[in-house]
Amino acid sequence: MNFPEIKIEFNKTNSVNYDSVIAIFSKFNDFKTTGKLNTFSINFNEIPFEINIVYYYIEIISKWKHTKIIIENEISSRFQLKKIIDIYQCSKNFINAVNQNTYCFIDGLMGKEGWGCKFISNIHRHLPKAFSEISYYNSVHYWYDYGCMIDDRMWKVHKDKVLSILKKEATQIGVIHCPVFDMNKLEEYVGFLPEIINPEDNNDWEYVYKDSDNGFTKTSKIVGIRPSGLMGYWESRGLPNKEIGQDYKNEKDRYVPDVSFEDIGGLGKTVNIIREVIELPMKKPELFKKLNLPPHKGILLTGPPGCGKTMIAKAIANEVNAHFIPINGPEIVSCWVGESDRNLREKFSEAKKYAPSIILFDEIDSIARRRIGGEFGRHDDQLVNQLLTLLDGFEANENVKILATTNRPELLDDAVLRPGRFDYHIIIDKPDIQGCKEILKIYIKDMPIDDSFDIDGFAKKLFGRSGADISFITREAAYNCMRRNVNTKELILNDVEVDYDNLVIIEDDFNKALEKLGEKITKPENYIL
Repeated sequence: MNFPEIKIEFNKTNSVNYDSVIAIFSKFNDFKTTGKLNTFSINFNEIPFEINIVYYYIEIISKWKHTKIIIENEISSRFQLKKIIDIYQCSKNFINAVNQNTYCFIDGLMGKEGWGCKFISNIHRHLPKAFSEISYYNSVHYWYDYGCMIDDRMWKVHKDKVLSILKKEATQIGVIHCPVFDMNKLEEYVGFLPEIINPEDNNDWEYVYKDSDNGFTKTSKIVGIRPSGLMGYWESRGLPNKEIGQDYKNEKDRYVPDVSFEDIGGLGKTVNIIREVIELPMKKPELFKKLNLPPHKGILLTGPPGCGKTMIAKAIANEVNAHFIPINGPEIVSCWVGESDRNLREKFSEAKKYAPSIILFDEIDSIARRRIGGEFGRHDDQLVNQLLTLLDGFEANENVKILATTNRPELLDDAVLRPGRFDYHIIIDKPDIQGCKEILKIYIKDMPIDDSFDIDGFAKKLFGRSGADISFITREAAYNCMRRNVNTKELILNDVEVDYDNLVIIEDDFNKALEKLGEKITKPENYIL
């Protein structure tokens, strides 16, 4: 087999597991003990136990102080070793499998076309077959990311970049060691990709617009393409319907956020509820019409601060290509009599004009608190009355969704929450351990992270933290890395050279960031900005 040379070294310890470790590893042919040092090599052709048993004990000794895992004469980590073991087990299953394509595939799983190995999953060859799997759509990058717009309307695929990314991934996960995987075939499959994609001639694709704010109006320009299979057809997205000759709304006046669900982690099953209640009525209104099922008019997202409620609203708008109208208290409330009501009416009129639209009342408790009534009523009680009137005058099937967020739902006026208004509540809570891991991976995906970083172990330390907390930790870890490797004063004053190869974020950087966040929360008087 084509697997690398792997050598393990560990010292004698007082661990209660030491005798069991020796009993297992002494079965290897070249096991040696020299003084306190024990050494052996893993020969994948002659493993005396099940590989899972071997790895279980390697996990134990990897936590001992003087243990070394050496892969092809370089110090490595148990995580790199685990990747190679995964490939080894896969190759064994391939040999004994009834359906070999389960492991080494071109046609792929669930209709996805792959690159000849199930472990190479970050970029897939063709998209339309994958649209039936929403979780798949949200969890990977696609090869159309690797290209550029030409002539403002067509997408050129950069095959060299695709191949470079695939080869890098194959090396990182150890596929290159697999005796079955064929790198030459991989290059051949990349050659099958189209040279040019024109969304105007192919309904499987649509344009992506980047929005900018020049201080007065939102403007958009085409920056890329994405698959339209999950997004609905042209007419349901407010895009031009050439068959019936609809006039296309002025895209320059519409604001569609560039946040997607790929940018949000830790939602778990909540994302399915969000799609069912908010997205589905906008994408498939005919389904609700057939069932005579009126969609929910207003949806309230509740939960602790920093858990992504606002980002979720933006991601929904992005997926359905909806004009996004964020509303907050200071933006609406005016000291002039009647001005606040007029501002609110204008927002609802804007939503109808540029439908499909989503109105988001961010921290709605700032403008819709429980009314006191009588002569002691607050000046903003009239604004609550106006909001209720607008909600009642709005039809749920107008292709406009009204969302609101709050972490203090108990402060809201009862009339705001009654049926027909904000009557459907979705709780966006702090993530569990798996959610913390997902969020952490999103924030560090483009950071130079040390290979020894135990992402699973660190995710457990994040339990109880919000997404905003995790974002702070990753940024602070990057600062810690910079402080270790860069003399900031010298860099500013003398413009010294920076050794960018040493800028690698290690686990200790993350631990220090976590400690600083703890200080920020529990000891604000000691936290110095």
